[in-house]
Amino acid sequence: MRFGILDSNKRPLLMSSALSHSGGLLPQTLASSRNMNTKYSHEKSVENIFRDNFAAAARSLNHTFIAASLDGQDRLAGADYLFSIQSKYAIVEFKYREDNLPSEVKKEKRHLLCQGLHFDPYAHSLHDKCHFAAWSNNTAEINIETNIYFNEVCNKQFWGDKFPYNDSPAPQRRLTENQFIDNFLAGREGADFNQFEKYIKWLLQLGDDSNTNGYLELLISNPFNQRAAGLPFTSVRSMHTWIEVNKPDSTPTYPPSGGSFPRGPGG
Repeated sequence: MRFGILDSNKRPLLMSSALSHSGGLLPQTLASSRNMNTKYSHEKSVENIFRDNFAAAARSLNHTFIAASLDGQDRLAGADYLFSIQSKYAIVEFKYREDNLPSEVKKEKRHLLCQGLHFDPYAHSLHDKCHFAAWSNNTAEINIETNIYFNEVCNKQFWGDKFPYNDSPAPQRRLTENQFIDNFLAGREGADFNQFEKYIKWLLQLGDDSNTNGYLELLISNPFNQRAAGLPFTSVRSMHTWIEVNKPDSTPTYPPSGGSFPRGPGG
């Protein structure tokens, strides 16, 4: 007789009860741990899950995938990560939970960002293509949702009279993580390079008129050889140019219109 994990009363369970026919743990044996009320914020874990999923989907279709943490520059760019497949770019601000989104009001430049977007239709149109927020839901599984940053953060509910133009967050454009990634890889989300560069320059100049050339420090893994040394750049343009010059000959693949992308090399 073989014993496996312990039950809630610390009594051993038979392995046949703890394992499924495929050899994995049955869902009910893990339910209590998956539904636990976490004591800590796991924003970084949400970033990692999103990034890894994005990378697997992009590389399975021969896209050149770039993920650059913005590190301390998140206070300037209003985002934690830059993502690109070279033809499309986006930046994403991550939160652990949806109820962490209001904390954006505490950050320098966020009010300038909301005001600037409200009064500048062209900047707002660029923003809607490439600047997003993402967070995990408080569910048994770790499900991540996304939306345009302005739609979630720039509203009276968060800011009060400092930004009285929208009463509450606008959830109409929310997408699941996989919907967002599929749309991005199909060219339905994200900005092209020229659009993205214009937006980044506009964004970085908010409250800092000296940053007129889009100075942004980006340290990335070599997208053509993850075992090689990392690569440093000081602008989106310098990174984009290096990748264009050094990319191997390969053609990204695309699914039928409205189709879904595989999750990793195994599909």
